[in-house]
Amino acid sequence: MSGARGRLSAAEQRYIGGGVELDVRADGRGRLDCRAFQVETGVVAQANGSARILWDTTDIVVGIKAEIAEPARDTPDQGSLVCTVDWYGPEHCRVGRDGGPAVPDG
Repeated sequence: MSGARGRLSAAEQRYIGGGVELDVRADGRGRLDCRAFQVETGVVAQANGSARILWDTTDIVVGIKAEIAEPARDTPDQGSLVCTVDWYGPEHCRVGRDGGPAVPDG
């Protein structure tokens, strides 16, 4: 992008606008076409639920763990929910066994 951060030059705007008018993108897809993707479920044995999404060159693995615990004594009719997100970018991962999904280093 040229010019101020987040702004397109006039030439970039014409290029994008022309592609929209002609219904074509630089990679040959139409403007309403999305990239193919695959979804697998049950990919993390240690999780209660998991999925892997392969979308073009992006590989996303998601795992969910649930734990049942007793409520606190002073609030026996209330439970709790704890959400934690661990994110590992490509710089912190290596390819898994047999070409599987990237796994965190360490």
